[in-house]
Amino acid sequence: MTAAIVVASLAFDARLWVAWLEEGILPVIGRQIGQPAIPIPLWLRLPAAAALVIWGARTDRRWTVPASAALALPVLWFAGLSILAAIWTLDRPALRETRSVAVR
Repeated sequence: MTAAIVVASLAFDARLWVAWLEEGILPVIGRQIGQPAIPIPLWLRLPAAAALVIWGARTDRRWTVPASAALALPVLWFAGLSILAAIWTLDRPALRETRSVAVR
């Protein structure tokens, strides 16, 4: 589904993707912008985030999605780690029941 959205948005106006990268993401990679950051380079974190989410998808571990999203942030700010708060919501009993019904 995500791939379909990406393809559709590229077909609609690929310049928006280029502008987002050039003006929004690339200028901040590796720079301090007003708050302290954890100095782990993006080139090291991105493969780790991809491997974590792939492993999580193959082994049905929902918590890997927010963990991977936090790792893949362009700059690893301490405030960005708030994404990890989603991990505890993914282990709610209601979600476990929904998942067991969907698997049947």
